[in-house]
Amino acid sequence: MKETENGQHDLEVIAGHCSVNPERLAELYEMSEIMVSDGRGGAQRALSAVRFVGLKSRTEYNPTGEGIGIDFSVVEQAIISGSSDEIPPSVLLAQQFVNDTGMGIAAEIMIPHIQLPFYEGRIPKGQLLPWNPSVDQLGWNVRVMANIASRNDWTVGLKNGKWLGESLQDVVQSNSEIITSMEKTWLGLATFAAASK
Repeated sequence: MKETENGQHDLEVIAGHCSVNPERLAELYEMSEIMVSDGRGGAQRALSAVRFVGLKSRTEYNPTGEGIGIDFSVVEQAIISGSSDEIPPSVLLAQQFVNDTGMGIAAEIMIPHIQLPFYEGRIPKGQLLPWNPSVDQLGWNVRVMANIASRNDWTVGLKNGKWLGESLQDVVQSNSEIITSMEKTWLGLATFAAASK
């Protein structure tokens, strides 16, 4: 949410499938056409961006790539050989979507130095929100992501991690001064993201 010049707040909504594939692309185009009242008597798009997740985070590695997303084979090749001549399918779908609709996209990024360069030059400045996966709350990946994002005027998102910490009852007490393990992780990740600004 960001404050506008007149002191009001604009809320940006990003939505979409857990992962993208060519069969579900039509649904994302339908989502791009949903309109809502802008509060000033006009209409605006309901969504500012849609999710284009081509490689899904997983707690366990599956060498077949099943259930990991349409970008698995390209990213796997880039990991093994250090580069790939092939562009991940989700990046090409995202590029076409942005060109057709003018909307932004959001993508979960596991390996920033491999995945994000494919977006550079294909997704315009300011129209990508990469975010870290919930199973990877390490700051250095966020630092790499933020560095590449800053070159392209993209915003970095920090995803809720898997929380195995404090009990909800202890945290929600009105007099609680506990900084939860989740809050500590978020605060730490934010320092890595802000380092590239």
